[in-house]
Amino acid sequence: LQKSSMPAGFAELALPAGASLKLHPVGAGDLPNLAVEAVTAPARVDNKGQARVQATIASFGAPAGNARASLSVNGRTAESKTAELAAGGRVTVEFAPFDPPYGANRCEVRLDSRDDFPADDRFLFTVEKSEPARVLFVHENRDTRSATYFRAALEAASQASFALDARSAYDLSGVNPAGYAFVVLSNVAGIPGPFEEDLTRHVRAGGALFVALGPSSAGRSRIPVVE
Repeated sequence: LQKSSMPAGFAELALPAGASLKLHPVGAGDLPNLAVEAVTAPARVDNKGQARVQATIASFGAPAGNARASLSVNGRTAESKTAELAAGGRVTVEFAPFDPPYGANRCEVRLDSRDDFPADDRFLFTVEKSEPARVLFVHENRDTRSATYFRAALEAASQASFALDARSAYDLSGVNPAGYAFVVLSNVAGIPGPFEEDLTRHVRAGGALFVALGPSSAGRSRIPVVE
């Protein structure tokens, strides 16, 4: 009767006609259990960010007492915290922000105490640290606001880490689109031919491009890069 094994549709729980359900307990007495029920942590941080980790410790049939939890990063203990846990209750433990090394980091929150259910005494997760992804935002020379709005949208995104390079369509000389995570063409009337050729090759090689059409692009007979 594990909740995780419930079917997607409630109708699938219906027993066929003539069937009866009998429950047979397989354990005797109380089986107290403490578990790391959930962990909240960023999946990715940039070169200026730190990882803040919160863990939810849950009590299942265990008496009230203290629960000691430890946060480890790449096998080394970063911090340990002790929290008071009510019988059958939950408590949130917050660890001090830490600065992970670059790359993928194997992290774990574990309970220092052990019980008869050791599998849920630890919670594994990863935190990746990397440089912000570069984004090229191309706009019309007279457009002074769209880059500000787009930057605000990127910064508001969950766990976002971007560095926006805003340039007008007349300031693309020597710019290589392959050096960016993705390129945005924001309501541009046109772009230089050499840059469009580089951008086309970039897209054909798997690069990402977002084209936003607007009044400035309405008079064009074709969309850049799109054939």
